[in-house]
Amino acid sequence: MGDYLLLIPLVLALAIGWYLGRRDWRKQRLDQYREHLKEEYFSGLNYLVNNKTDEAIDSFIKALKYNSETVPIRLALGTLFRRRGEIQRSIQLHQEVMAHPSLSSREYIQVQLALSRDYLAAGLLDRAESLLLDVLEQGARDDRDLAIRLLIDLYQQEKEWGKALDVAAKLNSSVEGLALRLSHFYCEQAAVSIELKELKEAQKKLKLALHHDKNCVRASLLSAKIDMAEGRWKAAIKHLRQVQDQDPSFVSEAVPLLADCYRHIGANGDLTRFLELSMHTAPSTTSMLLVAEEIAREKGDYAAGAYITEQLKRRPSVKGFNRLIDLHLKHASESAKESLNVLRGLTGQLEQSKPSYQCHNCGFSGQAMHWQCPSCKEWGRVKPIRGLEGE
Repeated sequence: MGDYLLLIPLVLALAIGWYLGRRDWRKQRLDQYREHLKEEYFSGLNYLVNNKTDEAIDSFIKALKYNSETVPIRLALGTLFRRRGEIQRSIQLHQEVMAHPSLSSREYIQVQLALSRDYLAAGLLDRAESLLLDVLEQGARDDRDLAIRLLIDLYQQEKEWGKALDVAAKLNSSVEGLALRLSHFYCEQAAVSIELKELKEAQKKLKLALHHDKNCVRASLLSAKIDMAEGRWKAAIKHLRQVQDQDPSFVSEAVPLLADCYRHIGANGDLTRFLELSMHTAPSTTSMLLVAEEIAREKGDYAAGAYITEQLKRRPSVKGFNRLIDLHLKHASESAKESLNVLRGLTGQLEQSKPSYQCHNCGFSGQAMHWQCPSCKEWGRVKPIRGLEGE
């Protein structure tokens, strides 16, 4: 069905061309073209009606005698090939158009952009980069902006974060989604610096990430981990507490680190107060279990079990139910332990088999956290799953 929809503009364009071929001016030349166009046009329609899409496209291509009016049609046809996965066919079509000597400068830029998309789809990144850099020097403003976007995508594929940031600086900062992407590019650079033990350089990159997007949870988490590695527990706490305001969905990622920080400075009471507040403003199973852990330490397992039971009535979760079973197993009779162990095994398998994270853009899910979705390539859309099978 998608192929038919994409062919509609092509069919209409050819029909108009055939109609114009019937006009009186330049009659002799146009009558000759009309007969050729008429034959191929109706042949293509016949193939289309008989569900022979490839043959229909071939007929329409033959009907397109090259002139300036057919350039947009050929570009649309190349897009059709690319969407169908026929990348080589699209490349060949666009190369043929580009080689024509009578292209205007505007048409040449348009074909360059189309061909660069083909090369990107084919993984020929060097060729795509060369074409796009040329457009960046010679194209009009709209063409340059499109070339910049495509170059950002290209450098993102190559993980050339510095180049991506340099070229993005030429784009209007108000472009939707640009600030989010830039913040993650800086985070990627920071992650490399952390791996190389260049922590000061990493901190500079993370400050730039937060400058572009103050709600960048990733930058706050990485900043906290650097502070923790250097024993700056209070500074780490400050970064981690920001997460709740930046995006409550990520509280479950921050609270285990917070617990570690508070315990290192001997402030378990502050931890409990933060967790209890968090359960009201951004409830999560991870926070609830940490509260239960503090209750068990101070008042014992029965009090912790009673707290978990009460919380599960409000927000049931498999993870919380498993922890409750674990508490009962510690104090159950020998006859009850066998049944509880069987139940715990089943619910444990259920917890392990379910994904922990999901992309809010395309629905991709998995057990590991990805700041860039592996499926749709969007940044910052993968988040912890909430509800019965998650947080």
